[in-house]
Amino acid sequence: MKKPARPLIAVANRQLRDVTDDAIDALCAANDPPHLFSRDGEVVRVKGHRGKFRIQEVGAIRMRNELAHAADWTTLDAKNAVRQGGLTKELAENVLAERDVSEAFPNLNGLAASPFMDVSGRIVRRFGYDPESEWYLAEGRSWPQEFTDGPAAARWVREELYGDFRFADEASAANAMGLFLCPFVRAGIDGPTPLHLIDAPTPGSGKGLLAAVSLFPGLGYEVPATPLPTDEVEVAKTLYSMLREGSQAILFDNVRHLVKSPSLEACLTARVYKARVLQASAAPEVRVESIFAMTANNGKFSGDAARRCAWIRIDPREEDPEARTDFRHASLLDWAAERRGSLVSAALAMCEHWVREGMPKGARRKGSYERWAGRVGGILGACGIEGFLANDKDLKRAVSEEDEQWRAFYGVWWSAFADARVSVKELRGLAEERELLDEVFAAAKSDKGRSTAFGRALKAHQARVLDGLAPESMPLSAGLATYRLRVVGARPVEAGVLQAPEQPDLLDQPHLLDLGEEF
Repeated sequence: MKKPARPLIAVANRQLRDVTDDAIDALCAANDPPHLFSRDGEVVRVKGHRGKFRIQEVGAIRMRNELAHAADWTTLDAKNAVRQGGLTKELAENVLAERDVSEAFPNLNGLAASPFMDVSGRIVRRFGYDPESEWYLAEGRSWPQEFTDGPAAARWVREELYGDFRFADEASAANAMGLFLCPFVRAGIDGPTPLHLIDAPTPGSGKGLLAAVSLFPGLGYEVPATPLPTDEVEVAKTLYSMLREGSQAILFDNVRHLVKSPSLEACLTARVYKARVLQASAAPEVRVESIFAMTANNGKFSGDAARRCAWIRIDPREEDPEARTDFRHASLLDWAAERRGSLVSAALAMCEHWVREGMPKGARRKGSYERWAGRVGGILGACGIEGFLANDKDLKRAVSEEDEQWRAFYGVWWSAFADARVSVKELRGLAEERELLDEVFAAAKSDKGRSTAFGRALKAHQARVLDGLAPESMPLSAGLATYRLRVVGARPVEAGVLQAPEQPDLLDQPHLLDLGEEF
């Protein structure tokens, strides 16, 4: 097919604004089919290398290249004769600086490397930009339709892709299947997706392999393993950089430290992530369409981070799992690469079966992730895969280091004072005496700082129920801040006896009044 003739744009003896308008018109005319897009207010294009695709911002140099292909440019020489030329970096910069230039191009939500399902349940198989979903299918190839029966496809994936993994429970296996589906359904989830925590008690259990083979069919490449920085500024920079280039999946590998990151927590529950990573008054914004996964050995999380996870627990039940030889496939990742077409067909068959069944929502909900849980859980349930998210409550108790510390503190608090009023000073002394809540005191540099840190932490946990107990702030008296524990629902037997020991009211003890601090 012959390309249409490029427009001729004269640069000499013209106002820059007029040349800029002509340049943008030429770019729009040449953008069929679309290859230039608008994303987060910037002009971008899709870049591919060795089967891996990313979103690339179009800066001045790239824009000059786009303009060179969109039009022929002329100027005048010293004798006022027309000659070729006149396309400069300054003109490209001015095009990018034009107020509405990004609105001239179609919006790009995200990238897919294999056919995917949009919000309506439609399967997108055609290479290139899909204007309805505003996603771009970057890999142009013929995809086989090997499977038509969704439940049969689900059983095949469960047996062939995951048959060698020793999951701790049915829920972990179902959650792994959910991760497998994510690249195919992410465009149809109008909301955030959780962090898929792939966890095991022993190194060498296959956590990294599970992450790789789960995502490979949908992405077409092995997701690079990224370390999770311990510094919060570096976490923000890492997330912003990877989201900006449209990373389809982000894998934090072999995390060994306590995961307590406001940046990561915000990213996992947001459609748009604002990262304070630059020395600027306004935080840059980038949309969040990535899939998140993390591997760890008995990982520990803050309470806020733990509730943002979907738990995939592997339990090899042996001392040296790396010594195993009884595998269904000698090299599972190679097998997945060879059978990628079949795996893609299986995923799409599961999605199409769910649509035929009326798109039922999953049986279990997850706070902040209702759309994800409804769609992924619905597909799995329709295809006979049970247990999705059934280990959610166990996850919080198993991996939340913060809750574990506070649960222990509630226990000693109840043993010492039951439901009597007690000062913040006394409670701080109790925590320090039992060597609890180390994270609360860690950053304090003085005695006053320790009191302030503890008071703020206690206030933040007001009404937070653990093991049937919750702190309750009491009215100030003589400037003294006090709390009591109240019983909420059934109290576990092992946590203590509910009958309160006889305790004199704290405010009836004048010698204690000078111990409290107001927070």
